[in-house]
Amino acid sequence: MKRFLSIFSAILIMASTLSLSMTLTSCGGCASVVELETAVALANEECPLDCGDGMYITKIYTEGSNVVFRCEAPSDVVAALNDPYGYSAAHEAMVEMAKYDSDTRELVELCIDAEYGMIFLYIDEYGYSAEVSLSYRELTRL
Repeated sequence: MKRFLSIFSAILIMASTLSLSMTLTSCGGCASVVELETAVALANEECPLDCGDGMYITKIYTEGSNVVFRCEAPSDVVAALNDPYGYSAAHEAMVEMAKYDSDTRELVELCIDAEYGMIFLYIDEYGYSAEVSLSYRELTRL
């Protein structure tokens, strides 16, 4: 669980960057897909971001109707996320962060305004992957 929190702590930093980017690209407070994509592109310029415990956010991008955080992670973290219990724990930690952290909440609001979800894609050194996501619908219920 501590390792999941490390990656989420780094995402807080990225959320702060996205919030700054959102402020810079905002047109009178209206959020849009174009503004979200601009903010994500600016935040991606900060990558790679060391999250500690051997984890890095290597890329942030939009795909479909989601903001994707691509993360390099040790194989044990990826394996844990592929386990239903590990996935549930990571998902719940993301929900709590999205509800109560002000910087993350700004990112969530930007995603909601653009009708986007969030995906955290974890890839290990062997190419195995796991993802934890918050859909647009989940974000609107927070």
